[in-house]
Amino acid sequence: MIDLEHLRKRKLFQWTIAYLAAAWLILQLLDLLADTYPSASGIPRIALPLLAVGLLAALVIAWYHGEKGAQRVGGMEILMLAGILVIAGAAVGFLARGGRGAATGGGETGPAGAPAGVAAEQNSIAVLPFVNMSGDTKQEYFADGLTEELLNVLAQLPELRVASRTSAFAFKGQEVGIDSIAKALRVAHVLEGSVRQAGQRVKITAQLIDAKSGYHLWSDTYERDYQDIFRIQEDISRAIVDALKLRLAGGRADSALSVPETGDPEAHRLVLEGMAAMRDSNQGSLRRALDCFRQALARDPDYLPAREQLARVTFNMAYRSMVPADQGFLEARREAERVLALDPGSASAHVTLGQIANLYDWDPAKAEAHFRQALERNPNSADAHGALGDILVRLGQPEQGIAEARRAAEIDPLSAPAQNRLGAVCIYTRHYEEGIVALRNALALTPDASTSLGNLALAYAAFGRLPDALQLAERAAAIDSTDTFVLSVLGYVYGQAGRRADAERVLRIMEETPGAAFYDRASINLALGHTDEVFRLLEKALAIREQYLMDLPIDPLYDPLRGDPRMKRLVARIGPR
Repeated sequence: MIDLEHLRKRKLFQWTIAYLAAAWLILQLLDLLADTYPSASGIPRIALPLLAVGLLAALVIAWYHGEKGAQRVGGMEILMLAGILVIAGAAVGFLARGGRGAATGGGETGPAGAPAGVAAEQNSIAVLPFVNMSGDTKQEYFADGLTEELLNVLAQLPELRVASRTSAFAFKGQEVGIDSIAKALRVAHVLEGSVRQAGQRVKITAQLIDAKSGYHLWSDTYERDYQDIFRIQEDISRAIVDALKLRLAGGRADSALSVPETGDPEAHRLVLEGMAAMRDSNQGSLRRALDCFRQALARDPDYLPAREQLARVTFNMAYRSMVPADQGFLEARREAERVLALDPGSASAHVTLGQIANLYDWDPAKAEAHFRQALERNPNSADAHGALGDILVRLGQPEQGIAEARRAAEIDPLSAPAQNRLGAVCIYTRHYEEGIVALRNALALTPDASTSLGNLALAYAAFGRLPDALQLAERAAAIDSTDTFVLSVLGYVYGQAGRRADAERVLRIMEETPGAAFYDRASINLALGHTDEVFRLLEKALAIREQYLMDLPIDPLYDPLRGDPRMKRLVARIGPR
């Protein structure tokens, strides 16, 4: 029989106290390490259960050696210790992978706010923005444009995972080590270089680096006439394929990777200038981009990239209400269809047509087909993966939709819009915890993004964390008080929190704001309990085919009304033109 005296002789109490004191000291040191080095922030979380399991091992040792080594350890005891060590090892491995939540994301972030924890694939690369060595900052668009064109060539290789432009360009002008960049973008290789243009001569230097070793796998310098620019892109792409020993499938090993697109250098320059203007994304820059693409097509009507970009910029202007929707979407459709007539596999044209099918035609099945065709040509398109995720959720395939949104965020880890989109998809599929993590990641990248703040406020409201939701909604409104989505979130959260006067004040502002969506106004009335007014506004949204109404069948805000016959009739009428 084991009694208190027996335990005292075997010194179990002494061992326990000593072990707990040592464990406490270890945890304090690990917390200090985590505070000093953010990359070590997950170590205390892993160490705590490991130390708890280790206590069992300490007690076993104490039991057999407590009486000054009088006991011997037998075969059974060795098996017990081995079993404890196996359990400890399994616990460490489980927690290092993030436990059950690994598939749904965690709160840890890597360099520059990128979600961490995914190992780099060997056949993966980031193309960093080439440095402009021309001595003229006005030539910056040229270096950026050549980088993007080269990235697009490589992105069409299914055998190679290419970090998206948004994430790669996040490091432009920054003094960051190659290893840190590779970890942030989760790639094994990095391509960097420089561009110098003088008249009609172009000098391009490029080097491929193994991120793990830091060694150059390949480097070269090209100095040729501007008209040979596409040949230079082909040479660089082929050199990368050879250096990485990629086995190209589908009979492409001997075919060109970069096809010359125009024989007019000025048309090519105009497209690069227009692409640079599009990245500024304000009304003036989009109109400037539109003019550049039209000039390029006037010089070379068969220049496909010019027509692809013309379709894109026209769609963006219609989406942002810079031109009437009917005019803008129809013109963008016409240009994209012209592209497909010449190149049926154009990923850019399929993405544009997919977005039009979704937002203008309300035809998610047609949109899905376009996005899948885009991914056949460019499997590294974060835009296509993310847009496909939205569509699959609307088509009643939530898990597949989340998987596509995750893939977009993996390809574009430093893109706040990709993280915001993942967060929104998770909210629409009621995966609130993962949605909150993604939205936090988006805000780590762009702290003042009012859309991400609004989405996170809605996620917190769904969780019942109304004080947090209020703080975020008010912060979003302070950043952009003209954004009607942000105002609708603020009014909705006020209503949910019982601050009716504040909610009604926001609603009056919305009613006086030209162009404020009926759908957004309906959400505030929903929080105020004005059910009849909610349906009146939703009917108005349907009458003008407001694009936001496409979300009604999956929007969790309207879950309280799912049982109302009026909601069922309304949802049944949302469909293709």
